[in-house]
Amino acid sequence: MHRTIRVATLLTFAGLAPALAQPTNQPAGNRPDAEPVRRQAAQPPGPRGESTDRRAERRMEAPHAVIFIQGDGMGDAMISGVRTLTRGEGTSTILSMPQSALVITSSATGPITDSAAGATAYATGFKVRNRALGIDPDGRELRTIMEEAESRGWSSAILTTTDLTDASPAAWVVSVPNRKMHEAIFEQMTGAGVNVLVGGLREASVQIEPPPNDPGDAPVPLAAKLRERAEAMGYALAQDFEAYRQLAESDRPVLFAPEQRQYPDAFGPQLAESLRVALDAVSRDPDGFFVFAEVEETDTAGHANDLDRAVAGVREVDAALRVALEFQERFPGTLIILTADHDTGGLSIGTQDYDSGAFDAKWATNGHTDHMVPLFVRGPGQRAFAGVIDNTDVPRTLARLLGWPMFTEPARTEPVPPPTPAGERRRGIGG
Repeated sequence: MHRTIRVATLLTFAGLAPALAQPTNQPAGNRPDAEPVRRQAAQPPGPRGESTDRRAERRMEAPHAVIFIQGDGMGDAMISGVRTLTRGEGTSTILSMPQSALVITSSATGPITDSAAGATAYATGFKVRNRALGIDPDGRELRTIMEEAESRGWSSAILTTTDLTDASPAAWVVSVPNRKMHEAIFEQMTGAGVNVLVGGLREASVQIEPPPNDPGDAPVPLAAKLRERAEAMGYALAQDFEAYRQLAESDRPVLFAPEQRQYPDAFGPQLAESLRVALDAVSRDPDGFFVFAEVEETDTAGHANDLDRAVAGVREVDAALRVALEFQERFPGTLIILTADHDTGGLSIGTQDYDSGAFDAKWATNGHTDHMVPLFVRGPGQRAFAGVIDNTDVPRTLARLLGWPMFTEPARTEPVPPPTPAGERRRGIGG
C-alpha cells in the first residue's frame, strides 16, 4: 500500500538545512605540493588490429587512484525526487558528473538485492545470495578489487556513516556467509591491511557477550572488545574528529569509531568531513589508493519513508562528492565512481494539480525495489562506463582499465536456486 505525502508547494521544503558548506583550509602536512608519481598500469594485449595509438590511449586512461562513493539505497527515483524538492540545489554536484550509466542490481537470490549482495557485486564482480558477503553460491571465497589494489601497493580506506561492520563497508574486504556475523567481520576488516577505517561500533544489546570465565563478571560490550582487537592489530584509535585528523597524519593505520548522531543508525560527522581527512592520508602513497565511502542516511530514509531524511541523505552524498571532485582537480589521475547498491522505498513524485503545479510524493514500499540505479563517473577511463550494465560489470570494467587480470571467468547473472534440503525434490512451476 502506498504511503502518500501531500506536497502543495515547493516552499514547504525551503526551511531544510543547506548542503554541507565546504571548508577552505586543508589539514596541514597531509598533501605533497607536487603531484604523485604517475603509475602506468600494465595493460593486456589489445584487440587484433588495434593501433599503437589506441593502445597508448588506453594506457593513459588507467586511473592512479579510485574513490568509490555509495549512497546506500539511493536510486534514481530518490535523486530525481530530491532534485525536484530542492529545486536542484540538493543534487547539483551529482548531476554535474559527465558520464553515467544505469545499473541492474539483482542478486543470486533474485531481482531484489540486499546490501550485502549488492556491495559484494561491486567489490568482487560476482553475484552472491542475499545476506552473504564475499562468498558465492558454491561456497567459494571471492577476492575483492580493493584487496587486489592493496596487493599492488595501493593504500586503502573504508568510511561509512553507519556501523563499520554493516554489509556495505564489510563487503570490500570480508568473506562470511552471513552479514550478521559482526565479530568475524570486524576481525577480517582489521586484519585486511586497510589504512583508514571510519564507522560506528554499535553497543547493541543483542551483541553483548557473556564473560569468558567467571559467570559473575559483568558482560563485556562487543564494541569495547572490538576496540581492544583493533589496537592489538596495530590501529591507532580516534575517539573524536580532531584526534582522527591528527592520527591520520601519522603512518599508523587509523580507526575512527565516532559517536552516534541524533538517529540511532547514523554515526559521526558528515561524510564529506571524514572523506577529506582520509584522502589526505592515503594520497601520500605514490603507488595509488582505493577509497570506499558510504552515506547510510539515504537507505534509512527509504525504509522509513521519510522524505526529510531522504533530502538530508542525498545532500550529504552530494557534499561528499564535491570533496572528491575538489581532490580530483589537484590529482587528475583519480577516478570517481558514485552509485547505489540498490533502490530503497521506491519514491515517486506525481502530479496532484496541473494548474497549480502541486504534486504528491509517494513511497511504494518500506523495503528494497528492483529499480535500476544510476552510476556517475568522472576521471580516467570514464567512457568505459556507459549504457545499461550489471552491477558485476563495474569492478570488471575497472579492473580492465587498471590492467589487472583479476577475472578469469564470466559473472553468473541469473538467480541461483537455494540448495534443496536432504530428502526433498525441488518442484517446478505447476509441478
